[in-house]
Amino acid sequence: MYRISGQTALTSISVKLKDDVVSGPAVESLTQLLTARHGTKDFLMFNRDKYRKAIEGQQPPLTLLILMVASDCAG
Repeated sequence: MYRISGQTALTSISVKLKDDVVSGPAVESLTQLLTARHGTKDFLMFNRDKYRKAIEGQQPPLTLLILMVASDCAG
């Protein structure tokens, strides 16, 4: 690691899943693997798919709100 970045420790790891892999179980498996290797859970996991789905779930209500405001301003 030192020869690549000049540091002795990793600061982050990015993992890209194949399209047919469900993110929840994959994140759980990675968490278990890293915890077993480290002996403790001394890291954070950030699941972008979880947040993307939450944002996409908010899109229809926001679209409706924008349409309601636009129609009110036009009328």
